[in-house]
Amino acid sequence: MMQYLEYDHKKIKWIGQSPVDQTFLIAPLSKTAPVMIFDNKGNLLKQASTAGYPSMFRQLPDLSGYYYTAGNAEVKSSRFAEYRSNGRYLLGPLFITDNNLDVVTTVDFLPTTYCSNIIGIHSHCNLVLGKNHYLIQYIAFNTVTIDGKETYVVNCGIQEQLNNKIIWEWNTIDEPSLYAESHFNNNFWDEIMVSKKCACDYAHMNSMVKTSDGKYIYISLKNIGIIKLDYNTKKIIWKIGKLCKDSLKIPEGKVMFAHQHDLRLVDDNTLYFWDNENACYTLISVVDNVVTKYETFSVEKNYKKANMGNVVKVADNIIDICYGLRHPLIPSVFMQPIMTEVDMKTGEVLVSLTMALGNEYEPLLNVMYQINRGVNVYEDE
Repeated sequence: MMQYLEYDHKKIKWIGQSPVDQTFLIAPLSKTAPVMIFDNKGNLLKQASTAGYPSMFRQLPDLSGYYYTAGNAEVKSSRFAEYRSNGRYLLGPLFITDNNLDVVTTVDFLPTTYCSNIIGIHSHCNLVLGKNHYLIQYIAFNTVTIDGKETYVVNCGIQEQLNNKIIWEWNTIDEPSLYAESHFNNNFWDEIMVSKKCACDYAHMNSMVKTSDGKYIYISLKNIGIIKLDYNTKKIIWKIGKLCKDSLKIPEGKVMFAHQHDLRLVDDNTLYFWDNENACYTLISVVDNVVTKYETFSVEKNYKKANMGNVVKVADNIIDICYGLRHPLIPSVFMQPIMTEVDMKTGEVLVSLTMALGNEYEPLLNVMYQINRGVNVYEDE
């Protein structure tokens, strides 16, 4: 099956049909681009504009609507020394919608004495855990002491809210060992950092997920790796990633991930995510601090260096891969698909979305995508 779908005065080419009867939720990171919901055959069920830049878009746990985090304000590059430390953040609230994508409520961080200088919610990943129950990610600028010297850093924090009260918080500066783990080392002693003209983005948190038993939280730090945090003690159980100096070991012959995004759980010991460094789906299981499973899958080896991106496992062997950035000035990134659905057993591409190229590229500059899957709530309408 092939059809063309209107988007921002351009067209998206949809090829194929998914064997999984769930909706596709496509969210471009753009103020002008609509969120689009398709059925498994590629029929457009819903198209709606959103507030701000929707960098995450998922169904509520009870399927009564959707939620997304959307950046409305950008932390300017001057605050981060021209992005020398990969520091760029879109800040904005968490939006809760009904099934028609109309916003019914918004959620923001709650003021706290635990962390000073909070700038706002980071729009990468904020989760709805249940009714009036949220896991919020924020950033702050804090002065810290590293090796006896003061400097200025981006402090990434997590705040768990229940019934409008804070029930748990954690900040990256709570764990000083992470300073030495940063891949970039972030120029801690550069005069522009020491003078607080900008902040060192040494960790760059981009996603997190809490285990079903509530005992642990997995956190993705783009510039370091993935950590497992004990919920009660707030101590790090383990770290893993190519950029970690103190990483768990992976099986011989496997390629370690880096710059990962969009953590998701299979079970409390198993998680998967999008590995930006190697452009592949990666699944790991860790039991008693030992990696017992390490699986990767990639459609094309040259799908690399796209910003963001994510992956969703929708059946035992079927995954949806969203490649992130579309940019016409970077042909290798612009020409690769927006999204592909793949059978990992056979390697068959079941569904693909690509751009139908035109002469006007401007509306497509720096547009990123995220994909999610959910139940078709429009069937009875």
